[in-house]
Amino acid sequence: MAKENKKVKNSVLIDLFYEDGLRTGERSGEKKGIQKGLQEKEIALIVKKVRRGKNLQTIADELEEPIDEVRKIYEAVMKAAPDYDIKMIRESLA
Repeated sequence: MAKENKKVKNSVLIDLFYEDGLRTGERSGEKKGIQKGLQEKEIALIVKKVRRGKNLQTIADELEEPIDEVRKIYEAVMKAAPDYDIKMIRESLA
């Protein structure tokens, strides 16, 4: 009887840890997905501006971001010309 109670308690604990781990994983995945989406949006904006012939300084000014923060993406975008594959650009920044 004591062994059965211990097995039941262990099973309940395992289920609780599993569910907690699952929720933690979902939150982590959600956060990463949001970050990925935001980065792709920023890349897409910079690609549009590059296609319009705008330079780094102009893009940084229009985005109201420091030039140093825009530079890394801008350089990756320029290397991806003329295709400007957003996913490929994002992966090159990782």
